[in-house]
Amino acid sequence: MEVLTITNASVKSKNKTLFKNLNLHIKEGQNWAVVGPSGSGKTALLKTIRGDFFVSDGQILHHYYNLYKTNHNVSDPLFSHRNLISYVDVKHDFTNLSHTRDFFYQQRFNAGYANESQTVDGYLRDISSKETHAGPWNFERVICDFDLEPLQDKHLIKLSNGETKRLRIAAALLKNPVLLILNEPCQGFDNSQQKYFKALIDSIAGQNEMAMIYVTHHREELPECIEKELRLWENKSFCKSSKQPYQKVKNKCQFVHCMQIFGGLFLIIVKVCFRFLLESCNYKFLKWMNEETVLLYS
Repeated sequence: MEVLTITNASVKSKNKTLFKNLNLHIKEGQNWAVVGPSGSGKTALLKTIRGDFFVSDGQILHHYYNLYKTNHNVSDPLFSHRNLISYVDVKHDFTNLSHTRDFFYQQRFNAGYANESQTVDGYLRDISSKETHAGPWNFERVICDFDLEPLQDKHLIKLSNGETKRLRIAAALLKNPVLLILNEPCQGFDNSQQKYFKALIDSIAGQNEMAMIYVTHHREELPECIEKELRLWENKSFCKSSKQPYQKVKNKCQFVHCMQIFGGLFLIIVKVCFRFLLESCNYKFLKWMNEETVLLYS
């Protein structure tokens, strides 16, 4: 069964086209990667799926939302497809006890503000109490599977980068989402941390009918559980396929980038040669004028 269908979708923001004619079909339990350089439209796609951006052409269908409403008595007028999606962004969304976001986290020199932040235990229990629907993930399971028991009494402000990522993915799973979106989950990690997180994501994938979208700049960060790829490039072209035939697309993109580099170098060389030619002609002209002047007055 399809979870999400995007057909010939185009999205614009502030008179700028973020992407166009995009097609994507995600089935139940599938794990997708969205790969591409900065500015290729990855974040715009995620925001479109969440509902932050609206498609100007084409359509996006949230099949899981319609199915959920059919099988459940939804009385909350504010309930939307966003309640069934868990989105883990690059930046955290922690707040202090006053629920304000202008609070410094992962900053050792602000450790004195620890009492103004929640503990790991309090943060997870607060999210667990707001769970939208039942599923395999609960408080006890995420504490165990993500090795968070030693951190339960630790304040959020004192967490390391790796601890913060673990906590945020655990919190995302507490919602028992139909679709889990991970935006650059390994950003800032060294090789050993990347290896640990890839294994962690592999362990949670495929345990239920949850679909996953894993977004990254670097394909080497992809965990083994990824089945399909959507590749976004600077020219706004799109290609979706399995993981295997990646090398041809990679070589093509490398060729395009090399041509761009050589093209730029060629223009620089032409400009330098042209300037040298002008200066040489100018020098010869001035020399000729000087000789003519000498002959005139001799």
